Amino acid sequence: PCWLTELADFTQADDLELAERVNGLAYVLRLDPDQWGSMLYLKVRDGKRFWRRKFFGKLIAANRLNYGAPRICPACLRERSIWWGIWDLAIASACPVHRCELTSTCSRCGEQLSWCRPGVEVCSCGFDLRELEPVEAEADLIAMNAIVYQCAGFPVGIGSFDLGSACFPAELEGLALDDLIGLILAASALQRDLHQPQKAAITHLSTAQYVAREAAHVLRDWPSGFHDRLCALLPNSVSDRSAVTFRGIYGDFYQFLLDAAHH
Repeated sequence: PCWLTELADFTQADDLELAERVNGLAYVLRLDPDQWGSMLYLKVRDGKRFWRRKFFGKLIAANRLNYGAPRICPACLRERSIWWGIWDLAIASACPVHRCELTSTCSRCGEQLSWCRPGVEVCSCGFDLRELEPVEAEADLIAMNAIVYQCAGFPVGIGSFDLGSACFPAELEGLALDDLIGLILAASALQRDLHQPQKAAITHLSTAQYVAREAAHVLRDWPSGFHDRLCALLPNSVSDRSAVTFRGIYGDFYQFLLDAAHH
């Protein structure tokens, strides 16, 4: 409410997203600043010209968050009315716990879910979202989401069977969350137009699922999947091999991969 911001002596709506404004609003809400700050995806200047966000103690690029329709796991909601923060990541597309796809659409009204609805388990049309039938997710989608969930701080062990069978690079588990998401985006570029890698924010659930699946194909059985994909991109026959350039074959992929590694 506006009166809360007035009591906290805010002059602009954007003030709510700045880390230095946490103490004022926490005082009004009678919460410890650290407790209140942990609930927010605060904007933090990364020392350059870009803003980053705090995500449960981890710094991520602002476009790592989902700014499209909110996503839920019907099976999670059946267990308790909860909104897991991991669902707010743009890359999140499945629930490794219940081995099902996340959803962002109400089956009764056919509309995308709203951030402002009567309850976490209720659509704006009044439909009980716990009645949605979960859609089983394939192993690659579960495995890719499981590594993201673990890196984001969810309990180790979820989707462990899928991770073990996927044989992803062992180094993935040691990456920072922002670096992991960047690598997933870079890996998925090998399955698409290499001259147009996925740099923009993922705003649709279907895009997040596509990116996870394509990245899993490249990272599975490492490094065989990666090598196979690189070889598949080589031209079958070239009349003038001297005219073939590295960039002509791989486009901007390696530059994008380098950018992701040094983000």
